[in-house]
This record gives sequence, C-alpha cells and structure tokens, in this order.
Amino acid sequence: HSLIPFSNERRYFGLSRPEKNIITYKAAAEELNIGELSKHNLEKFVIRKGKYHSILIQNFMQNISAIGKAFETILSHADIDPNGICVEWYVNEKDVQCMVRIN
Repeated sequence: HSLIPFSNERRYFGLSRPEKNIITYKAAAEELNIGELSKHNLEKFVIRKGKYHSILIQNFMQNISAIGKAFETILSHADIDPNGICVEWYVNEKDVQCMVRIN
C-alpha cells in the first residue's frame, strides 16, 4: 500500500507458484490507471481468464491456515492447469477467494 494507494475500486491479489523447489509469493494490485505500475518499476502480470476451481474463505483473518488448506484441496483436482498459479483474490477486508485455473 505504500506504493499503490488503497482504493475500494481496486482489486488485490496474492499470487503463488512453485519455482525451483520453493513457493514464490507475490502481492498484487489491479492497475486502475495506465502506467500506474510502471512508474514504480512494478512487474506487470495478467491473470488469465477462464474457468477456475475456487473456494471462498469468509473471515480469513480468523483462520489464516484455511488458505493453505483450500489450495491443497484445489490442487488435488486432476484438471488444473499445470502452468497455472494459485490466486488469492481479496474480495473485501474479510473474505478471500482461493482459485486455480482449470486446464
């Protein structure tokens, strides 16, 4: 939030995937104005559209470990995209939608 101002109109995400035997996690914010990210030298990433397996976790701050458990459940599906990423969409201050794209 120190680089990108908080906005109720902006969507916020957590993006993770395995890279070289470790999980890489990145915090992400939707670009509302063209060039907003590049002026801060931030990486641009596009979440691919399509169908996703997803689990909504309500009041996630009361049970943070539910996020990891949700992804374990989602990743057990045989039809997930092997090149996909784990997406946490912070729908609001209390709820997070955990998603992985379907192949």
